[in-house]
Amino acid sequence: MLERSRRSKGCWGTSEVIHRLLTPGGSVIEFKTCVGNAVRDEWYHWVTLHRQFKNGVLPYGGSLVDQPAKALEIFSVIDTFEMQKMKEAASERQANGKGKRARK
Repeated sequence: MLERSRRSKGCWGTSEVIHRLLTPGGSVIEFKTCVGNAVRDEWYHWVTLHRQFKNGVLPYGGSLVDQPAKALEIFSVIDTFEMQKMKEAASERQANGKGKRARK
């Protein structure tokens, strides 16, 4: 039963990275510990709502000013995370590019 429970929570294998979560922006969040007890269904709900929000679908009726402040704050946190990941990826690409040019 424990093995089945661990698998349902995404806690399997012996590799260093146990669980990967893909965000709507294409970023990957990697967990090195079991996230089964930490990740809640609400996370997936908000990530899905954020994806729809980015496509112009508001989660609640009305215009943007009618949306709950907490929802917009959560979307802002997800946006900030995605921007951080994009900056890190750009820095890595730039560092790799400089390394290649230096070797030629």
